[in-house]
Amino acid sequence: MPLVTPPVAPFEYCLHIPHDPRAVGVARASLRTALTVHELPELVERAARRVGVGRTVRAR
Repeated sequence: MPLVTPPVAPFEYCLHIPHDPRAVGVARASLRTALTVHELPELVERAARRVGVGRTVRAR
């Protein structure tokens, strides 16, 4: 069954992640907080897995 999410106003966050072993954890925590604040907890784990793989994560 496909995941159905309610309509959400578009938002965008930008994180500049330095080359530091702690950066991925900080980025995941920031992403988790942003998605939770925007009431999108169903996207937290899927988006957090994408952090650190060299791609931009955007929720739209």
